[in-house]
Amino acid sequence: MFRTLGASLRGSGCGSRTLAGGQRRGNHRAAGIKTGLALGLTLALGVFTLGQTAQATPIQLDAAQFTAQTQGLTVTTEDFTGVSGEKPNPYSFTNGTFTGRTPIVVGSGRSCPNSFWCLADAGRPQETKTISALPAGTQFWAAELSMESRTDNPFDITVTGGSGTLEITGLVMDKLNFLGFFDPLGILSVSFLNKGTQVGNSRRYSFYSFDNIRTAGGLAVDPVAVSEPGTLALLGLGLLGLGMLRRRKAA
Repeated sequence: MFRTLGASLRGSGCGSRTLAGGQRRGNHRAAGIKTGLALGLTLALGVFTLGQTAQATPIQLDAAQFTAQTQGLTVTTEDFTGVSGEKPNPYSFTNGTFTGRTPIVVGSGRSCPNSFWCLADAGRPQETKTISALPAGTQFWAAELSMESRTDNPFDITVTGGSGTLEITGLVMDKLNFLGFFDPLGILSVSFLNKGTQVGNSRRYSFYSFDNIRTAGGLAVDPVAVSEPGTLALLGLGLLGLGMLRRRKAA
Protein backbone atom coordinates (compact mmCIF):
# COMPACT_ATOMS: atom_id res chain seq x y z
CA MET A 1 0.00 0.00 0.00
CA PHE A 2 2.78 2.35 0.92
CA ARG A 3 4.63 1.43 -2.25
CA THR A 4 1.53 2.10 -4.32
CA LEU A 5 0.95 5.45 -2.62
CA GLY A 6 4.59 6.38 -3.10
CA ALA A 7 4.40 5.40 -6.76
CA SER A 8 1.27 7.45 -7.12
CA LEU A 9 2.96 10.44 -5.56
CA ARG A 10 6.03 10.02 -7.77
CA GLY A 11 3.74 9.71 -10.78
CA SER A 12 1.92 12.83 -9.74
CA GLY A 13 5.21 14.72 -9.43
CA CYS A 14 6.27 13.55 -12.87
CA GLY A 15 2.99 14.80 -14.31
CA SER A 16 3.53 18.18 -12.68
CA ARG A 17 7.02 18.41 -14.19
CA THR A 18 5.62 17.45 -17.60
CA LEU A 19 2.92 20.10 -17.33
CA ALA A 20 5.45 22.72 -16.26
CA GLY A 21 7.75 21.77 -19.15
CA GLY A 22 4.86 22.05 -21.57
CA GLN A 23 4.02 25.50 -20.22
CA ARG A 24 7.64 26.60 -20.60
CA ARG A 25 7.75 25.33 -24.19
CA GLY A 26 4.46 27.08 -24.88
CA ASN A 27 5.83 30.29 -23.42
CA HIS A 28 9.03 29.95 -25.46
CA ARG A 29 6.98 29.33 -28.58
CA ALA A 30 4.82 32.40 -27.96
CA ALA A 31 7.93 34.48 -27.22
CA GLY A 32 9.52 33.18 -30.42
CA ILE A 33 6.49 34.17 -32.45
CA LYS A 34 6.45 37.64 -30.89
CA THR A 35 10.19 38.07 -31.51
CA GLY A 36 9.84 36.89 -35.09
CA LEU A 37 6.95 39.24 -35.75
CA ALA A 38 8.85 42.15 -34.19
CA LEU A 39 11.95 41.47 -36.29
CA GLY A 40 9.83 40.95 -39.37
CA LEU A 41 8.06 44.24 -38.82
CA THR A 42 11.41 45.99 -38.40
CA LEU A 43 12.62 44.52 -41.68
CA ALA A 44 9.35 45.41 -43.37
CA LEU A 45 9.64 49.03 -42.30
CA GLY A 46 13.26 49.10 -43.42
CA VAL A 47 12.42 47.68 -46.84
CA PHE A 48 9.49 50.06 -47.23
CA THR A 49 11.66 53.05 -46.28
CA LEU A 50 14.36 51.94 -48.70
CA GLY A 51 11.79 51.63 -51.45
CA GLN A 52 10.45 55.10 -50.72
CA THR A 53 13.97 56.57 -50.67
CA ALA A 54 14.88 54.92 -53.96
CA GLN A 55 11.78 56.24 -55.67
CA ALA A 56 12.80 58.79 -58.31
CA THR A 57 11.77 62.43 -58.32
CA PRO A 58 10.90 64.12 -61.65
CA ILE A 59 13.94 64.28 -63.94
CA GLN A 60 15.04 67.00 -66.35
CA LEU A 61 15.27 66.24 -70.07
CA ASP A 62 17.02 68.06 -72.89
CA ALA A 63 15.33 68.54 -76.27
CA ALA A 64 16.76 65.36 -77.81
CA GLN A 65 15.75 63.23 -74.82
CA PHE A 66 12.24 64.66 -74.81
CA THR A 67 11.80 63.96 -78.53
CA ALA A 68 13.15 60.42 -78.24
CA GLN A 69 11.13 59.47 -75.16
CA THR A 70 7.82 60.82 -76.47
CA GLN A 71 8.00 59.01 -79.80
CA GLY A 72 4.79 57.08 -80.31
CA LEU A 73 2.94 59.13 -77.67
CA THR A 74 0.35 61.82 -78.28
CA VAL A 75 2.03 65.19 -77.72
CA THR A 76 -0.20 68.24 -77.22
CA THR A 77 1.39 71.60 -78.08
CA GLU A 78 0.20 75.12 -77.26
CA ASP A 79 1.93 77.75 -79.43
CA PHE A 80 -0.49 80.64 -78.65
CA THR A 81 -0.84 81.57 -82.32
CA GLY A 82 -3.65 84.02 -83.00
CA VAL A 83 -4.83 84.50 -79.40
CA SER A 84 -3.05 87.76 -78.65
CA GLY A 85 -4.00 90.16 -75.91
CA GLU A 86 -4.16 90.44 -72.15
CA LYS A 87 -5.63 87.42 -70.42
CA PRO A 88 -7.38 86.78 -67.10
CA ASN A 89 -5.31 85.55 -64.20
CA PRO A 90 -5.23 82.57 -63.99
CA TYR A 91 -5.25 81.92 -67.71
CA SER A 92 -6.25 78.50 -69.07
CA PHE A 93 -5.05 77.27 -72.46
CA THR A 94 -4.98 73.99 -74.40
CA ASN A 95 -2.83 71.95 -72.01
CA GLY A 96 -2.56 73.85 -68.76
CA THR A 97 -3.33 76.90 -66.65
CA PHE A 98 -0.91 79.76 -66.02
CA THR A 99 -1.06 81.69 -62.76
CA GLY A 100 1.04 84.84 -62.51
CA ARG A 101 0.62 88.60 -62.40
CA THR A 102 -0.60 89.82 -65.80
CA PRO A 103 -0.71 87.05 -68.42
CA ILE A 104 -0.61 88.36 -71.98
CA VAL A 105 -0.14 86.68 -75.34
CA VAL A 106 2.13 88.77 -77.54
CA GLY A 107 3.39 88.51 -81.11
CA SER A 108 6.69 90.25 -80.70
CA GLY A 109 9.99 88.82 -81.90
CA ARG A 110 11.70 90.73 -79.11
CA SER A 111 9.68 89.09 -76.35
CA CYS A 112 9.16 85.54 -77.66
CA PRO A 113 11.78 82.81 -77.83
CA ASN A 114 10.62 81.76 -81.32
CA SER A 115 10.08 85.25 -82.74
CA PHE A 116 6.26 85.30 -82.71
CA TRP A 117 3.37 84.42 -80.41
CA CYS A 118 4.07 83.47 -76.84
CA LEU A 119 2.63 83.75 -73.35
CA ALA A 120 4.36 86.52 -71.40
CA ASP A 121 4.24 87.94 -67.88
CA ALA A 122 6.26 90.51 -66.00
CA GLY A 123 8.89 88.72 -63.93
CA ARG A 124 8.37 90.51 -60.66
CA PRO A 125 10.89 89.54 -57.99
CA GLN A 126 9.84 86.99 -55.39
CA GLU A 127 6.59 86.18 -57.20
CA THR A 128 5.95 82.61 -58.27
CA LYS A 129 4.56 81.87 -61.73
CA THR A 130 2.98 78.42 -62.01
CA ILE A 131 1.74 76.26 -64.86
CA SER A 132 -0.64 73.65 -63.46
CA ALA A 133 -3.95 71.86 -64.21
CA LEU A 134 -2.12 69.79 -66.82
CA PRO A 135 -4.08 67.16 -68.77
CA ALA A 136 -4.78 63.98 -66.83
CA GLY A 137 -1.95 61.49 -67.16
CA THR A 138 0.72 64.02 -68.12
CA GLN A 139 4.16 62.41 -67.67
CA PHE A 140 6.19 64.71 -69.96
CA TRP A 141 6.22 68.52 -69.91
CA ALA A 142 8.35 70.88 -71.99
CA ALA A 143 8.46 74.49 -73.12
CA GLU A 144 10.72 77.02 -74.78
CA LEU A 145 11.39 79.97 -72.53
CA SER A 146 12.73 83.47 -72.75
CA MET A 147 13.69 84.88 -69.38
CA GLU A 148 16.41 87.40 -70.18
CA SER A 149 17.83 86.81 -66.71
CA ARG A 150 21.17 88.07 -65.43
CA THR A 151 23.58 86.81 -62.82
CA ASP A 152 21.91 89.04 -60.22
CA ASN A 153 18.46 87.74 -61.23
CA PRO A 154 18.61 83.95 -60.95
CA PHE A 155 15.51 81.78 -61.20
CA ASP A 156 14.35 78.83 -59.14
CA ILE A 157 12.23 76.20 -60.86
CA THR A 158 10.13 73.64 -58.98
CA VAL A 159 8.57 70.62 -60.65
CA THR A 160 5.95 68.76 -58.61
CA GLY A 161 5.05 65.24 -59.64
CA GLY A 162 3.69 61.96 -58.37
CA SER A 163 7.23 60.76 -57.58
CA GLY A 164 8.20 63.83 -55.57
CA THR A 165 9.57 67.32 -56.16
CA LEU A 166 12.50 68.45 -58.31
CA GLU A 167 14.06 71.83 -57.46
CA ILE A 168 16.47 73.69 -59.72
CA THR A 169 18.00 76.76 -58.08
CA GLY A 170 20.08 79.70 -59.26
CA LEU A 171 19.30 79.21 -62.95
CA VAL A 172 20.43 81.98 -65.32
CA MET A 173 18.72 81.78 -68.70
CA ASP A 174 18.40 83.67 -71.96
CA LYS A 175 16.31 83.29 -75.10
CA LEU A 176 15.67 79.99 -76.87
CA ASN A 177 15.97 77.81 -73.79
CA PHE A 178 14.40 74.38 -73.89
CA LEU A 179 13.16 73.04 -70.58
CA GLY A 180 11.73 69.52 -70.29
CA PHE A 181 10.76 67.14 -67.48
CA PHE A 182 9.56 63.58 -67.01
CA ASP A 183 7.83 61.81 -64.13
CA PRO A 184 6.48 58.27 -64.67
CA LEU A 185 3.85 58.86 -61.97
CA GLY A 186 2.67 62.14 -63.51
CA ILE A 187 3.63 65.82 -63.51
CA LEU A 188 1.31 68.10 -61.55
CA SER A 189 2.83 71.57 -61.91
CA VAL A 190 5.91 73.57 -62.92
CA SER A 191 6.67 76.78 -61.03
CA PHE A 192 9.14 79.63 -61.68
CA LEU A 193 10.43 82.08 -59.09
CA ASN A 194 12.57 85.11 -59.94
CA LYS A 195 15.03 85.66 -57.08
CA GLY A 196 16.08 89.11 -58.32
CA THR A 197 15.59 92.48 -56.61
CA GLN A 198 14.55 96.04 -57.44
CA VAL A 199 16.89 98.89 -56.50
CA GLY A 200 15.49 102.41 -56.75
CA ASN A 201 14.18 103.06 -60.25
CA SER A 202 16.26 100.26 -61.71
CA ARG A 203 14.12 97.31 -62.85
CA ARG A 204 16.49 94.55 -61.81
CA TYR A 205 14.19 91.72 -62.77
CA SER A 206 13.39 89.73 -65.86
CA PHE A 207 10.57 89.22 -68.30
CA TYR A 208 9.03 85.78 -68.62
CA SER A 209 7.72 84.30 -71.86
CA PHE A 210 6.69 80.74 -72.72
CA ASP A 211 6.20 79.17 -76.13
CA ASN A 212 5.41 75.72 -77.51
CA ILE A 213 4.29 74.27 -74.21
CA ARG A 214 4.12 70.50 -74.72
CA THR A 215 2.55 67.75 -72.67
CA ALA A 216 2.44 64.00 -73.25
CA GLY A 217 1.48 60.85 -71.37
CA GLY A 218 0.46 57.28 -71.84
CA LEU A 219 3.82 55.71 -71.11
CA ALA A 220 3.24 52.34 -69.41
CA VAL A 221 4.43 52.10 -65.80
CA ASP A 222 5.32 48.65 -64.42
CA PRO A 223 2.85 48.02 -61.53
CA VAL A 224 5.16 45.35 -60.06
CA ALA A 225 8.01 47.83 -59.77
CA VAL A 226 5.72 50.35 -58.09
CA SER A 227 4.38 47.87 -55.50
CA GLU A 228 7.67 46.01 -54.90
CA PRO A 229 8.58 47.63 -51.53
CA GLY A 230 5.25 46.61 -49.99
CA THR A 231 5.50 43.06 -51.37
CA LEU A 232 9.03 42.60 -50.04
CA ALA A 233 7.96 43.94 -46.65
CA LEU A 234 5.19 41.36 -46.30
CA LEU A 235 7.47 38.57 -47.49
CA GLY A 236 10.17 39.54 -44.99
CA LEU A 237 7.62 39.70 -42.18
CA GLY A 238 6.29 36.19 -42.89
CA LEU A 239 9.66 34.52 -43.41
CA LEU A 240 11.22 35.92 -40.27
CA GLY A 241 8.21 34.94 -38.16
CA LEU A 242 8.32 31.35 -39.45
CA GLY A 243 12.08 31.15 -39.04
CA MET A 244 11.99 32.20 -35.42
CA LEU A 245 9.16 29.77 -34.70
CA ARG A 246 11.12 26.82 -36.13
CA ARG A 247 14.22 27.76 -34.18
CA ARG A 248 12.23 27.82 -30.95
CA LYS A 249 10.67 24.43 -31.73
CA ALA A 250 14.11 22.89 -32.38
CA ALA A 251 15.39 24.27 -29.08
